[in-house]
Amino acid sequence: MIISHKHKYIFVGIPFSASSTISKELLENYDGEFILNKHTNIPTLLNEFKGNINEYFVFGIYRSPIEIIKSRYNKLRNNPENRFSDEKFARKNGGYVSEKSRKFSKLIRENDLTFLEYLKLNYKLLPYNNEFTINAPYLNFILDFNNLENDFELVLRKIGLKMATNLDKTNSTKKRSDIDYNVPESIISKYFAPFLKYNSKYIPHYSEPKVNYFFYLVFLLTNKMRAKRTLSADKYRTLKNDLHFSENKFLRNKIK
Repeated sequence: MIISHKHKYIFVGIPFSASSTISKELLENYDGEFILNKHTNIPTLLNEFKGNINEYFVFGIYRSPIEIIKSRYNKLRNNPENRFSDEKFARKNGGYVSEKSRKFSKLIRENDLTFLEYLKLNYKLLPYNNEFTINAPYLNFILDFNNLENDFELVLRKIGLKMATNLDKTNSTKKRSDIDYNVPESIISKYFAPFLKYNSKYIPHYSEPKVNYFFYLVFLLTNKMRAKRTLSADKYRTLKNDLHFSENKFLRNKIK
């Protein structure tokens, strides 16, 4: 999460949604600084923030959940910088990588799992959800990942700033041409459409998908429990071993 007390903005970074790119820009060019940690959620900030959040322009990014899962699969498969196999990155050793992610990465790499096989292993009963659901109601503006640079320039104008440079994408993961990323409609309707329907009023250019209403009910029944679990994980979030934001260089996370 990035804050500027000078320009009165807060950027909420949703994982796998260009949070590194925007954070880097704000830190280097727009008087931003880290507050708490990179992917801290707004409800956690509200519990500790000493100022009035209503005085700040709060923004985040929406990215399609299927595109997020593709990016996550690629990282688990490619294991960049050995982050899923090197013990120093493990959460149990003070890092930020969960044991579940480490196990999935190993499973994908050792068995050459396809994207569809990964989906079927990862989603059996619970439909997809992520931090966007928790943070969207607090956001004054939601950037579209597919229109990132134009939307970022618009945000800067809203807070009274001019764009200093073109965006240089950080920590991006390219899709491989040899992998089939197609997702059957039956999987979309069960595991992704409930998230889309629930967040429909916050999603830029929303178009309603076919929804499996049994799984939508599951989404509704489990949403609060899953949000609580996500917020409890905020205390474990850290920039330790982050490849793009060294604590010594960037982290200034004292609440003001």
